[in-house]
Amino acid sequence: MSGPKERDQPAAEPNPPALNNHAITPKQPINTMGLSEKEREVLRWAVQGKTVWEISQIRAVSPATVKFHLHNIYSKLQVGNRVQAVAEAVKRGLCE
Repeated sequence: MSGPKERDQPAAEPNPPALNNHAITPKQPINTMGLSEKEREVLRWAVQGKTVWEISQIRAVSPATVKFHLHNIYSKLQVGNRVQAVAEAVKRGLCE
């Protein structure tokens, strides 16, 4: 015999409609956070553990240019340093 609590509660929906309307999966970036193509490239190399000097050699630019892009990345991702930027990029799937 069911108690009063069980009778008064509606049955739970197995798949609530609001959850079925979203096609975004956790690995898809919602957007690129306003990063330019050059910033995304620098960020991809940073995620792979490349140093400023290594990135500058790969991209054939000065280390100062790489640092400039990194500081823009920090600002756009609202982080304070390279480690946080890499973590945020991985979390948001920006470098896949």
